[in-house]
Amino acid sequence: MWVLSPHGWLNHWSKQRYAKVEPTAWYWRKHPDHHVVKWTDVRKEHCGPRPRLMDEARDFGLHEGLAVALKLPAGDFATAVVGTEASEISSLDAAAVSFASIVCVSRIAQLMDAKRRRTAELTARQRECLTWAACGKTDWEISQILALSQRTVQEHLGRCVTKLGASNRAHAVAIAVLENRISP
Repeated sequence: MWVLSPHGWLNHWSKQRYAKVEPTAWYWRKHPDHHVVKWTDVRKEHCGPRPRLMDEARDFGLHEGLAVALKLPAGDFATAVVGTEASEISSLDAAAVSFASIVCVSRIAQLMDAKRRRTAELTARQRECLTWAACGKTDWEISQILALSQRTVQEHLGRCVTKLGASNRAHAVAIAVLENRISP
């Protein structure tokens, strides 16, 4: 069972002003290329001024968690942290929570930056490639489906990332779905 934040933990976390000492944020300073991290991995590194903060979460029923980082187009940095009562997180759960977190952070970024509007239109072929990517297809699989070279598919998806102001392919898919540019 996944818990977004038990009421007691959220109150404790806010009251203690843990946003400034959150170990996952300190972890990403050391490992900027790691976009998804389990609490267990953060604990091993003893990050930040409160490295044992996640151990406090255990007192509120959260034993393991997953943190997702996303660099926003304007250079800002956003994270989503989700805790669970379970002591381990399966790969399948980690993938699902990671994507859901990217979608949530993308939507929050859109709402916070209402002045910035994406005007670049995706071509029909770019939307087609992005739709197949949203369905979990690899570049090679998309190339076979659309009778294109793998390199051409990579170029189309790369342009989607650029046009949508996304950080990566998954972020581009999330933006495209949220903006009704594609429907997976």
